[in-house]
Amino acid sequence: MSWYFTPIERQLKLKEIIDSWIGTPFRHRCAVKGKKGGVDCINFCGEVYKEMGILDSYELPKYGKDWHLHRQGEKLLTGIFDFADAHPTYNLKSVGFNNPKNGDIIMFQYGRASAHTSIYYDGSVYQVLTNLRVESRPWSWDHNRKRFGLRVEE
Repeated sequence: MSWYFTPIERQLKLKEIIDSWIGTPFRHRCAVKGKKGGVDCINFCGEVYKEMGILDSYELPKYGKDWHLHRQGEKLLTGIFDFADAHPTYNLKSVGFNNPKNGDIIMFQYGRASAHTSIYYDGSVYQVLTNLRVESRPWSWDHNRKRFGLRVEE
């Protein structure tokens, strides 16, 4: 999707939309913006892409909070590919930490599968972690480095 964000106007709109989600608490399988709402990681990405006009709608498979600890299937990755019509561009673990582009969806591996999504923007990873809120963490944050999986773009 990063090609979509090449014009500066779209990058500024993306940043504005991402910032409007900051502080939204984690809530499994929800997608409601604001401090009284809640969102999980894949719905955060889906809703940001919807607000950008990239997606009309999306439908995700049902998933439990801990599905990735017990199965090796790439349920989340499949969901991303389905709603974003995307494909993996490279595995960051095997090629090193290349320069992601604004709007890229970054996948993280937890347990046996890619089980967390976030959006890259100007040196930061915007994400919602379990029991926390939508927030920004530096791309170089040590925790991120341990979990980098796939960068996904169309």
